[in-house]
Amino acid sequence: MLSVMGPEQIAAALGDSGDGDQVLEQLDAAAGPEVARAIRDGFEGGDEQGNFRRLTALVKLEGEGCLDVMRAVLEDTVEVGGIYSNLRNGALELMRDHFPGHPALAASLWRAMEIDEYLHITWLYPVVAAYDKPRALALLEAQVEMGVPQAIKLLAQDPDARPMLLAVVDKALAGKDPGRFIELLGEVASEPDLAARIRPLADTVPAAAEIAMADGDLDRIRGVADRLWSPEARWRSAAVKALRRLPAVEAFDRAAPLFTAADRVKEVGRGRVEAIAWTLPTLAQPLDPRWFRFLIGRLAEEHDLHVRGSLVEALATFGADAAEAIVTAARDDKDKHVLAALPDALAALGPDGGVLELVRTAAGKSTGKIKKALEAGLEMFDA
Repeated sequence: MLSVMGPEQIAAALGDSGDGDQVLEQLDAAAGPEVARAIRDGFEGGDEQGNFRRLTALVKLEGEGCLDVMRAVLEDTVEVGGIYSNLRNGALELMRDHFPGHPALAASLWRAMEIDEYLHITWLYPVVAAYDKPRALALLEAQVEMGVPQAIKLLAQDPDARPMLLAVVDKALAGKDPGRFIELLGEVASEPDLAARIRPLADTVPAAAEIAMADGDLDRIRGVADRLWSPEARWRSAAVKALRRLPAVEAFDRAAPLFTAADRVKEVGRGRVEAIAWTLPTLAQPLDPRWFRFLIGRLAEEHDLHVRGSLVEALATFGADAAEAIVTAARDDKDKHVLAALPDALAALGPDGGVLELVRTAAGKSTGKIKKALEAGLEMFDA
């Protein structure tokens, strides 16, 4: 592509949403100074993505020779056609990767921090840390206390920041919403020193209960699984995760009654049924053999349209064995949740094992919305 383009065309193409990334990828230092000059002249006001590609291209072509443009971006001057936070954050990313701690950019960095409140901690922290680690940690701590997930991740990844992380965790766990903070910690929450602080909240905080289950204590896991019937959505979510840790027989005994519960036709009950349908493939394998006949029977007896759709989703777990039940599940064109679930359920089955022929035959004999749903499933096979 570049071989047939002049310098000005290359500079312009870097702003193209379709070809810009390809042009940038093909550029290298051998492109020559004419191309670099054209790119310098090619910055356009308002074109943040294109200008970021142009800035990246200058780093490729000029190395430290482009630091004047980096300073212009950081300091909000006019040389690059107008500055916006996204472009300045892009400059921070380039600093992190190519010019960490470069003395020629220090003053510009401090200026950027003064004028732009939207600098992203993901790039700001490592850039500042290369100049002034205590200042970087102070920035990070403030972001963590505001619950910024990326800041929490950075804090957890930095060995120098571990004492700060533990102090922040202790403060958050004693606060009004420890569950949200535990969720923000993500996988980090399972690390031994953090998990030890979180487990004491397991009886009252769903997120803490999820961490506590990791030790494999079946009694504790069963206790969380009992919360399937809780009116609180967050506890129900934890309970579904507990089911995944139980033996297959126990998982069936606890989950199957949700499909026949009186409240299955109400919003909360439907939510429980949907959650089980989605999580069925993640339960202990092989699944309890009772599941297949149970779900087939429920599909034949169930009248609630929402629940019927969930039953079709659940049956898809069983592959080709469930194909006939899924293909014939819709009773009529008003069985809308079954019809909505059909294409994805068929896609989950895949075309093998006679499924493709079965769906084709059924589609050929069907009419209306049922026919459309089956044909949508066939299209997914082709995709």
